[in-house]
Amino acid sequence: MRVLLSWLIVIAALLVPWASAQSNSPAAQWESKRLKLQIEQSQRHLEYGMELRKQGLTIQAAAEIIRAAELGKGRHPGATTVLSIMRQYDAAFWKRYGSRASPAKVEMYDKKARGFAATEEKEILDLANWANSKKLEDEAQEVYLEILLRRDEALDFDAKDQIVLPAGTIPKDASARIKAGAIAINGRWYVRDELLAKLPELKEVFEVSSPELRVRTTTTEEQARELHNMCVSLLPALALDMGASPQRRLSLLVFGKRAEYEMTCDALGFGGHRVVTGLASSSPFVALVCAEETPVEVLNAVCLHELTHLFCFAVSHSVFPHWYNEGFAETFGGADTFRWDGTKLTVAGMFARERIDALKLEGGTLPLAQMFATDPLTLWTRSKDAGLAFYAQAWAFVRYLRTGAGAEIATRFDQWEARCLGQAMGFELGAKRSTQSGPAGDLFLELFGKDLPKLELGFQAWLREL
Repeated sequence: MRVLLSWLIVIAALLVPWASAQSNSPAAQWESKRLKLQIEQSQRHLEYGMELRKQGLTIQAAAEIIRAAELGKGRHPGATTVLSIMRQYDAAFWKRYGSRASPAKVEMYDKKARGFAATEEKEILDLANWANSKKLEDEAQEVYLEILLRRDEALDFDAKDQIVLPAGTIPKDASARIKAGAIAINGRWYVRDELLAKLPELKEVFEVSSPELRVRTTTTEEQARELHNMCVSLLPALALDMGASPQRRLSLLVFGKRAEYEMTCDALGFGGHRVVTGLASSSPFVALVCAEETPVEVLNAVCLHELTHLFCFAVSHSVFPHWYNEGFAETFGGADTFRWDGTKLTVAGMFARERIDALKLEGGTLPLAQMFATDPLTLWTRSKDAGLAFYAQAWAFVRYLRTGAGAEIATRFDQWEARCLGQAMGFELGAKRSTQSGPAGDLFLELFGKDLPKLELGFQAWLREL
């Protein structure tokens, strides 16, 4: 496999000079320049991903290989093929798996990734400005919007009414076209992202933002600030648990009215989530929460829960089983599993006593095989109590595997988590993130299937002692 991968990278590099051939028309030159840049950027991430693979940083390596394939847009055969090999060979692709990267290595990777992003923004901006100078306004506008949406920042204008970026400026005429379609938030102009573009009725939004997290509300700026202070405190705990941190800012949007939340669910194709109070979406990349008639403690829990899902989307392309997704999220945003005093957040505590006691009742839990096969949204549709019971059991089972089933099971479970995080299980390039968790769930059964009867009995015994 080593020879094959090395060969692919060499062949891919040879594509760059081939792509640089140009004809005379501006439109043809544009296509040639853009293809050349796509391949160069894709190659950069592919080579770094293979370097990280040698170091055993599976989550980060997988992210770089996927990024290479995304940037290549199907026109970089090396990147596409390496991604396919990574998914096909599973654990055999990796030099090492089963452990998290050290904080120092995560920091090293984050710094390198930020450097790549800055370099690539300048490369893309230079290309767009070239197109604008050649009167290819539509082509330039598409790339400008791509840059600004990726940055996800308020628009800054200089004295010439040009949009200012760290990598340079967008010309006045193009800046005026962008501003005409923007939205005002906290008195500043923003490009309408994928979500806001679907919500033209939304006229007033409040925001508090930091490099790690943006919180927007349709209620008050004060509530946005309070939620931001709490939620940003969650991120270090998630990074420590998962051994990775997002390379993009997380986004939380809280609606003051149920009608706004339901309208947004419908606009995004999540009509089934009307029955719950929050959801996390990978595309558009945002967590949505409804605040109407929601007590503060419950609102805080839902925000932490959905941001945990979004954090997982940001650091891994794998699709986990429903029971794990919800159990992990409840660890950080479940009933009583967190404490927020206005300045300090603690997480991973014990679940609410009344919810645990309900699990101990006759029929209070689902058999494990049934829990593995259940989509919790169908339970919420049936009844709120059924949905709450599933979340409580999912939390309990994840906690049992981590802390109550013994050291050998905990080690295997940690290895399953690490393998899934780094191997993009269930991921399809260009496809919307699936809600089905086949490969990750199948791997769990492969590793633990023979132990399920023992785990079933052990889980119930452990639960009785909680």
